[in-house]
Amino acid sequence: MKSIVRQLRPSGYARFAQGLAYGLLAFLLSSNAWALSSKAMEGTFASPKQVTMMMYADETECAVDGGRWNDGVCVLDVADEVRISRKDKTLAISVEILGTNFHQCLFEAKARRAGHRTLIAREKVTHFADGKTTNAVCVVKVRFTGRDSVSVSNNGMCDEFCGANVGLDIEKALRKN
Repeated sequence: MKSIVRQLRPSGYARFAQGLAYGLLAFLLSSNAWALSSKAMEGTFASPKQVTMMMYADETECAVDGGRWNDGVCVLDVADEVRISRKDKTLAISVEILGTNFHQCLFEAKARRAGHRTLIAREKVTHFADGKTTNAVCVVKVRFTGRDSVSVSNNGMCDEFCGANVGLDIEKALRKN
């Protein structure tokens, strides 16, 4: 009976190899496994969507701009874009979001890395609330949700960069190049 039990127990080498395999698997599943270099972050990311434009007089005007007429409004296919560029060692982000009736957000700033997959940009702004003017900081975060996809969020102080009914947020944009 002892010989059967001894045969079923893994050898020291087998236990070492098993531990190494579990360690490698844990690393690959960890958040740092696919850390991106600054160069790998560079590129243009797009999030396609449809927006309505009520300013077109008729279906003909809408069609000239590539839109579709639907219930008295022009529907256009557009894409929000995030561009990440690098000059020397400085990263920069540019976010362009298009909303209804050509209202848009345009944000450009230098960015710094915050961890392995996140860029943060800050811009000073003047914030208006409750009839008061205060100085604030708009913080925009671009987070890589995969090697070829990003999301964009902000701290709620970025209205200065946006038109009516448009926010500086993108749930998911995919790499174009």
